[in-house]
Amino acid sequence: MVRVREPATDGRANKAVVEAVAEALGVSRGAVRIATGTSARRKFVEIDGDEVALAALWDVLLAQG
Repeated sequence: MVRVREPATDGRANKAVVEAVAEALGVSRGAVRIATGTSARRKFVEIDGDEVALAALWDVLLAQG
């Protein structure tokens, strides 16, 4: 789960989600995009890169809480 403090106006929350995910995974912001949920509280993101490596890193981040 990713939480951001930006308001959901003018796409600011969406931009904050993309930036937070990119920073956490060490990828560029361009490698992260919101696939669904741009106007909803719950969003699904897609990340370009090595699927196995990204999944392993995501698991580590989730375990850290």
